[in-house]
Amino acid sequence: MTSSPTPVQAPDYRIAYQANPDAASVREALGGDASHRTIAEILADANRTMEPLSAARRPAPDGLSPSAAHGFGWNSEDQADDRNFLWYPQGITTTADAAGTREYDGAEAVALSWYRRKTRNDHAAVQSRISLAPAGGHGAGRDRYRHVLLVQPDGKGNIQHVPCHAGGALWYGNLLYVASTSTIRVFDWHHLHEVKTSSLRHEGFGRQSDGRFYAAGYRYVLVEVGTIISTGTSVRFSSLALDRASEPDRMVVSAYVEQPAIALWRFDLDPVSHLPSPAPAVDAYHLPFTHVQGATTRNDRFWFSSSGPSPRLRYWHRTAGAEPVAYPGTGGAESLSYWSSGDDPGGVPDYLYTMTESPGTRQVFAIRQAGFDGDTPASGRS
Repeated sequence: MTSSPTPVQAPDYRIAYQANPDAASVREALGGDASHRTIAEILADANRTMEPLSAARRPAPDGLSPSAAHGFGWNSEDQADDRNFLWYPQGITTTADAAGTREYDGAEAVALSWYRRKTRNDHAAVQSRISLAPAGGHGAGRDRYRHVLLVQPDGKGNIQHVPCHAGGALWYGNLLYVASTSTIRVFDWHHLHEVKTSSLRHEGFGRQSDGRFYAAGYRYVLVEVGTIISTGTSVRFSSLALDRASEPDRMVVSAYVEQPAIALWRFDLDPVSHLPSPAPAVDAYHLPFTHVQGATTRNDRFWFSSSGPSPRLRYWHRTAGAEPVAYPGTGGAESLSYWSSGDDPGGVPDYLYTMTESPGTRQVFAIRQAGFDGDTPASGRS
C-alpha cells in the first residue's frame, strides 16, 4: 500500500452556501453600525496578557516548538482552561488568509477558534469563540489578545450560542469560516458588535429586560450569517485552511479519521463574494495516515498536522513522486495555516502557523515553512 495520499474522483463532492435570513435583522437589533467594531479596535481593546513561548513549553520543549520563529502562550486562566477543562482551542487562521496584503482593517492578526465542552467529561460542544491576537506574537508589540463570542440568530430577533466543535477556521475577505464537522459555520466581520457588560462574571445572555444585549461577560460578539453544507457525497469538515497559490484561491478541508480514508478535499472560492464556487471539488485524496488535525496546501505542496501517540508534521509534494517526509510533531497538535511573505532570499520568510490544545502547554506559533519542505533532515518517511 502506498504511503502517499492517493487522488480519488472528486465530482461527487459538492458544497453550497445557505444564507441565514435573520442575520441582517439581528445586526440591526444589536445596534447596526453604531455598535459595529473593527479588527483594529478589538486588538486595541485586547484585555488578556500573552505569555512568552518559553512559559508555554513547560514541562519540556518537544517537536516543532523549539523551531518557532515567534508566537505566544495563553494567560494562566486560558492555559488552565478556567480550571475546569471546558474551553479548548482548535483552529487557526490569519490575516494572510484574509487578504493578499496580509492585513485586514490595517492589522496583521491571528484568529483562533475554541469550543466549550458541556462538562469536563462530556465533550459535547455548547459554545464557541474566536480569539484575536497580533500575528507577531509575544514581544512584537502590545502583548495582549481578546476573546470574541460566536453567536447565531435565534429566529426571534435575539441571539443564541453556537454549539460547534470549531475544529478549524478560515478567514477569507470579510468572512470567517468555522468548521462544525457536518457543516461550516460562516460569520461576517461586518457583524462584529460590542454588547453590554457588567461586573458580574456570569451575567445574562441575549436581550435582557433593560432592552440591551449581553453575552455572558463577553464584550464582543460575532454573528453567524450562514452555513456551508455538503450537497453531494458527504464531506467531513474537521479543519479548514486556504491555498492562495492556486488559481482561483481554494479552501482546503481535512477530516479527522482513525483509519485510512478519503479525508482531504479542495474547493474553489470566489474572490469577490468570498464564498465557495458552485463547481464540485477540484480534487480529493485518500490519506494513508490518520489523526490529521489540520492540513494546508500551496498548489502542489501539502502539509498535514497529526496528533496521536506519535505526533507528526508531514510534507508531501503532489507531483514530485516522492513519499511524504515526516517531522516530529508537537503534543496536542491542531490546525495549520500558511502565511506567505514571498520567501525571497534575504526577505521575510513564509511561515506555517500552528497551535496546540493541551492544557498547561498551549502554544500559538509560526515556523519557517522552508525548514519543513522535504529538503531538510527529517525523522523518517511516513
